[in-house]
Formats: sequence, structure tokens, C-alpha cells
Amino acid sequence: MKTSTTTPRTPRKTTSTAAKAVPAEKKLTAPRLRRATSKVPAPAGSNGTLSSSPSTDDVRFRAYQIYLGRNGQGDDVSDWLQAERELMTQAG
Repeated sequence: MKTSTTTPRTPRKTTSTAAKAVPAEKKLTAPRLRRATSKVPAPAGSNGTLSSSPSTDDVRFRAYQIYLGRNGQGDDVSDWLQAERELMTQAG
């Protein structure tokens, strides 16, 4: 028969309420200013130039801009098709 040996647990250290550390005072700093940016960031990987056919991310971003321009009203498919047409026209 195997016997297992276990090590006895050491009791947890307890601290008295009088020995607790007092938190340091907060440093006062100037408020951080936010940069004025548009609400929708440019799609990842977009460097501002368009190839002969727009990427899916470019079309998605433009369709989202169209959607926001209509305050969220309308059809997502027509937004997508309009975005493709606009980007293909810009690409030449």
C-alpha cells in the first residue's frame, strides 16, 4: 500500500488594521486633450492610394460613410454598390 506524504499548510499571515499602509496622495496632472479626429477611422492597410480595383476594405469603408451620411437609413446593398461605383470611377 502506498502512503502519501503531504506537507502541512503554513498559516496565512494576517495583518492588523493598525499596520495597513496609507495610500499615497494622488498627483494632480493637467487634463488630457483629445485630438480632433473623424468618427470613423480609415480602414487598416489603406494608404490613401487606390489600385485599379478597390479593395474590399476600401469599399466597406466608403459604404459605411454613405450609410452615416444618410443617418443610418436605407439599404446596405445599394450603399455597397454605390461605394464600388464611386471607387471604380476614382481609380480610372
